[in-house]
Amino acid sequence: MTFTVLFDMDGTLVTSVYPFEDAMAETLSFLKSEGVEVPIENTGSIAFVLEHLRKECAERYTKLRSVIHSILEKYDEQANASSEIRDGALEALSVLKSFGCKLGVVSNSCRRVVLKTLSKHSLLGFFDVVVTREECERLKPFPDPVLSACQRLNVKPSRAIFVGDSWVDVVAGNSARVKTVYLEVRPLKSGKPWAKISSLSELPLVLNLVS
Repeated sequence: MTFTVLFDMDGTLVTSVYPFEDAMAETLSFLKSEGVEVPIENTGSIAFVLEHLRKECAERYTKLRSVIHSILEKYDEQANASSEIRDGALEALSVLKSFGCKLGVVSNSCRRVVLKTLSKHSLLGFFDVVVTREECERLKPFPDPVLSACQRLNVKPSRAIFVGDSWVDVVAGNSARVKTVYLEVRPLKSGKPWAKISSLSELPLVLNLVS
């Protein structure tokens, strides 16, 4: 059986220090300067902030979203600068490709920096599709980016696997009805994955591609 395997990038394919708290603080500060207050329950993810704006500030949403994307791009660059390839990534991708798997990246970061990071670590050539922040109205943990990748690869979600290192990946994958594999680098605070691995090198074994 040939699999379609989708990967998160930051924290999964590469290790990096993403200053989430700083990015959120600057985003909320900008919105406050625009007279927009975001309820505390919507500040656990940039995706929730953007969805709040889409629903509550429809007339200004496009402009606000554009500025927020610009703010986030600065932090995407910081993550790229600190990134290192995850142990086992090259080996896992090579095995998956050798078995004819379709591969994709699904990231909440901007396209320019995602392509830059993948190229930096000689990973870009493995992937048949790359879905990034600009291409979906709703970001992970909403299912839209995962579903977009499946659509572009012409595969049913039920035949795809999504590998990530965060609750947003597990929730997004589960909502899209793909099989989720959690790279267990920290305790999982939300969602129930189909499988857990402690290293990407375990992925071919989990998928029964090797014995």
